[in-house]
Amino acid sequence: MYPKPPKSQVFRNLLQQCSQLDIPLVEIRDLEKCLKETNIVVDALFGFGFKPPVREPFVQILDLLAKTSIPIASIDVPSGWDVDNGNPTGDSINPDLLISLSVPKPCSTFFSGRYHYLGGRFIPKFLADEYNVEIPDYPGSDQCVLLPKL
Repeated sequence: MYPKPPKSQVFRNLLQQCSQLDIPLVEIRDLEKCLKETNIVVDALFGFGFKPPVREPFVQILDLLAKTSIPIASIDVPSGWDVDNGNPTGDSINPDLLISLSVPKPCSTFFSGRYHYLGGRFIPKFLADEYNVEIPDYPGSDQCVLLPKL
């Protein structure tokens, strides 16, 4: 699903790439039907720079996702959440799986789903030490690690 036409060339190129790879895009009007035909939703609507409130056309999308019983996997920050304060109104999505990138964001302390993974070994040790960032041990050459529940 791509709710709004992209403004930047980079996102237009990504849409073109999806088309060339025969990756179907779902229209908002078909979302409810699609949710009945899927086993998981990957939530990557907004980046960590998102600031509430949610605006159209995303309100309709997040309302449907908040009501679904289908497991949701959110990337970095669940859509609709504030990066620092989580789901302040309580009416946004509550993912089953959170995949934090580089380091868990402050909102991850409000995550109540079953699985929280940290993905990417992007931060070198000297930077982690300099900024007092605690990076868990990754098994072998794994690129992600399951984090303990808080």
